[in-house]
Amino acid sequence: MRYEPDTPYTGLKAKPVISYDQQEPGEFSKAFFKFFNYIGVAFLILSSAFFAYEIANYGVTIGAIIMAGMAAIPIVYAVVAYPNIGIIILLMFAYFIMFALRIIKGAAPLGTLMDGLILLLVFGFFVKQKYEKNKNIKIAEINPNHCLVFIFDIPGG
Repeated sequence: MRYEPDTPYTGLKAKPVISYDQQEPGEFSKAFFKFFNYIGVAFLILSSAFFAYEIANYGVTIGAIIMAGMAAIPIVYAVVAYPNIGIIILLMFAYFIMFALRIIKGAAPLGTLMDGLILLLVFGFFVKQKYEKNKNIKIAEINPNHCLVFIFDIPGG
């Protein structure tokens, strides 16, 4: 359709939501905006000073542990609360586990970490089943191509 400035646009039946103030804020927004006061700013300043002190005294190792902890908490929540995201995270970790073993010198128990992730995923399925009361558990549709992959993937004698 060609734009003609003399004719007004009449295709939109309702008024669009342009501002975020007109929408109901989500749970994350409500939790995030609780830090916009003096107590929240003081908490963030004290926690950043504490982390800076720990990194200055104990080196980069404690900084890496703090960053891993900050990444692990949302990952664990996503695996337990949303099993579909948990499967995706499990597959991503499975592909990058050998890369991580090359970077980390020594024997790191990354296989045990994967087992713990599977345990969290199973726990998430049980929690979801308890609260949704769904007797028909269907994670994905069965595709005939998947059956062929399983048949040809069986190792020979």
